[in-house]
Amino acid sequence: MNQTRAFTLTLAPVRPATIDSTALAAWADSEVPYYQILDPESDSPNDDLPNLLYDAIERGVFSVDPTLTVELHTALYVHDPGYIITVRNRHDPAPGFGISSKRTPLIPATAELSLADAISHYLSHIRDITNSLLGHPADAEAEPVDPDAPRPPLSALEYDIPFENEFGSHPTISLLLAQRNALESCDELGGDRVDALTEVTTALTGHRQTLTPATPEHTELDTVLTELAAITAELGEYPGEDTILDAFAEACALLERPLHHAIPAARAVRAARR
Repeated sequence: MNQTRAFTLTLAPVRPATIDSTALAAWADSEVPYYQILDPESDSPNDDLPNLLYDAIERGVFSVDPTLTVELHTALYVHDPGYIITVRNRHDPAPGFGISSKRTPLIPATAELSLADAISHYLSHIRDITNSLLGHPADAEAEPVDPDAPRPPLSALEYDIPFENEFGSHPTISLLLAQRNALESCDELGGDRVDALTEVTTALTGHRQTLTPATPEHTELDTVLTELAAITAELGEYPGEDTILDAFAEACALLERPLHHAIPAARAVRAARR
């Protein structure tokens, strides 16, 4: 006999949660903050498991589909620690609604594991639980993203407030936005436009020196600077005006590329920490 249901859930196709092993190794080799969860002698090992996850998301180590946010809530039982995973729609008129896992017992990493392996131990369990909620197998792999695929206009990501107001305190995003806007609003001609490209390169180079080497943010900025240098070099000694305009358009698109995932990533971290 069929029983009447109050409601059912339909999950749209979404990419599985994944761990970037390269980004994880780079993070472990840099200055990783102290987490109780990684301290075998800690009395409260799961107190800062959410911080470990959210920092991993911010650094590009742990990723979920851009239409989703993932939250981790610790269940503080002195003799039986555990946690619950919740996924929510990133854009939802009912932001309190989500899908939650059952309570999962915390399995501590062994003291013999390296730092990278200990972080991977916890993130792998979180990834598998998240993918179970999303209907993916535990060993699901994300489809590779084509870096040359066309992207929508950056304005498609903008909320009701300007990017500059939303990310004014985010050093990398605010700098990339400022330099892109400087190129778009430049009304100079000829050599002055080439000078503007040089000024953008100088600003980005200075900011790169403030970032931790080998982190995803530092590596991506390295790539942008390399390609920006190539664009400037191709102008030659006496470029025509059309050549300069094409170089400007290419440089603007180049500065937008990291913003397309830096902006959603920053929003995901902010939403998860609320």
